Amino acid sequence: MINPTLDAIQQRLEKATKGPWVADFAPPSGAMIYAADDKRVADVLERVAERPREECADNAMFIAHAPEDIAFLLQEVERLEGEHADCVPRSRYNCANDDWLKSEAKLAHVQEVARTEIEGLEAKLAQAERVVEAVIAMDNAGSPRDYDEARQQAILLAKQALADVGKGP
Repeated sequence: MINPTLDAIQQRLEKATKGPWVADFAPPSGAMIYAADDKRVADVLERVAERPREECADNAMFIAHAPEDIAFLLQEVERLEGEHADCVPRSRYNCANDDWLKSEAKLAHVQEVARTEIEGLEAKLAQAERVVEAVIAMDNAGSPRDYDEARQQAILLAKQALADVGKGP
């Protein structure tokens, strides 16, 4: 297996007493867990555990089924690893041909295009604001000379803005 933790679990399972295990309930003391060879593997004691009888019974069943359950889960992990062998084990979304990655790359590209377009539109807006300011300056001109200078500035800015309109953002 790829995961060192799963390898360690597999090794512990292989070293443990071979299953199947069964729970034998002996109220009021608890339950004893036996292996297939009828030798006791473990005890779940009610009075030591200070747990209700039903909980001790549930714990005993959990312990008794642990070897089979763990073996099944390890086999399932191994099967899934085999199905997804093209995945790199760095993260859960790291397959070379994974649709999620493709979608993530597309999203990043769309975000970058949108950012660029917004920056271009902001620049055009700033140009338009300068044209408006120049027109306001014309309106506020106190003398014909000030008016002519403001008018020339407004025309120049308007021409630059119009020239940039066709260039895209």
